Amino acid sequence: MEAAGKNIAEDFVLHVPGRGPMSGEIKGKGAAMARWQRQIDLLGGVPYKAEEYDVAVTDDHVIQLANVTAEFEGKTFTYSTVKVWRVKDGKMVEARAHIFDLYTWDEFWTKLAART
Repeated sequence: MEAAGKNIAEDFVLHVPGRGPMSGEIKGKGAAMARWQRQIDLLGGVPYKAEEYDVAVTDDHVIQLANVTAEFEGKTFTYSTVKVWRVKDGKMVEARAHIFDLYTWDEFWTKLAART
C-alpha cells in the first residue's frame, strides 16, 4: 500500500459509483489510502487481487481494465472494472472507477461492512 501512495498526489480525488459503504467521492490522498485499507480490513486483512487485462496510456490518463477478486470466509467475489486515472506532473490526481456489475459490488461491500 505504501508503494502505491508514492504516485498519488496529496489532493487526489477518487470517484466510486454506487450507494454502498465503499462508494462516493473521496478527497485527499490520506482519505483514499484509508478507504483502500478499509476494503482490506473488511476482507479480514487479506488484500484483494487485481488482474489487469488491458492498459492504455496517454500524456494525461491511464485507463486500466481489470478483473478483481476478493476472498472472505471461503467465498470468492470477482468483478470487472475500468479505472480512468488522470495524471498531472507524474502523479495520479484523480481516478474514476466504473464497475460492470454495480449492484452486486454494492451488495458485497454492504454485507461486509454490516459485520463490523
